[in-house]
Amino acid sequence: MATTTTPEAAVIEGLPAPAGSLDRFGRLSLVTLRITLGLLWLTNAGWKRPPDFGEASGSGLFRFTSFAIEHPVFPPYTWLVETVVLPNFRVFGWVVLFTEALLGACLLLGLLTRFWGVVGVAMSLAIALSERLPPLQRRTSVPFQPIHTEMSGGLAMRSVRFPFGKSAGGRARAVS
Repeated sequence: MATTTTPEAAVIEGLPAPAGSLDRFGRLSLVTLRITLGLLWLTNAGWKRPPDFGEASGSGLFRFTSFAIEHPVFPPYTWLVETVVLPNFRVFGWVVLFTEALLGACLLLGLLTRFWGVVGVAMSLAIALSERLPPLQRRTSVPFQPIHTEMSGGLAMRSVRFPFGKSAGGRARAVS
């Protein structure tokens, strides 16, 4: 059976068109999601205060990072925070600040969205591992963490191609 790469011919046996052929509503939804996540990450970057990021007062980013030790969720991550991150906290603070600011800005501008979507998923995972169990966070941001992670993952994976003729969304694609 010969296949072609035109969108019309890519619809084989009633399967939907490839990921690259989103309708107007789909494209608008992705742009809205991308801008919303960009604003969310810029807001998150805004409360990190250099140069010590709360280390001297035990607040801010330092406090939330130390939750990974006070309320461990995943022992290897707790070890990493305790032995690598906290001893080098100021470097870590600057890396987090710049990464979140770049993540937000690039999502807002639509630059390298798949790459930054994957970075957002990784950062969301780190946030979840640090803030999953603290009593203060249970009522506030933690209920939104799975939504945030899923939205970032959806943005990153919306058109990643796998072998065997399927995209991440399970849609068929033309194979030559």
